[in-house]
Amino acid sequence: MSDRSKQGRAIPAEVVRRCLINKPETGMGYQTGNVVLSNGQIIRDVAFVDGEIAEVRGYSEIPFDAVDVVEVELTHVRWQFLR
Repeated sequence: MSDRSKQGRAIPAEVVRRCLINKPETGMGYQTGNVVLSNGQIIRDVAFVDGEIAEVRGYSEIPFDAVDVVEVELTHVRWQFLR
C-alpha cells in the first residue's frame, strides 16, 4: 500500500458541517462535488459518503490528503463509482 492510499479520507469536521451536512444527496447515500485544497488547488469529481472521500474520478487512489480540504462545492454530477 502506498503512502498516498494510507492518507486519511476524513475531511475536517468544520468543512463537513459547513459544506456537506444537511445538504441534498446526489444519489442514495452519497454526494459529489469539487474540493478546494489549502494550497488553492481544485480537485474535481469527488464522491463523498458519510463526510469522507469515497473516490476521485480518474484516480485509483485519493490524490491528496483529506485534511487539506478547506472547501467543498457540491455539483451533484452523477457518475458510477466504487464503494
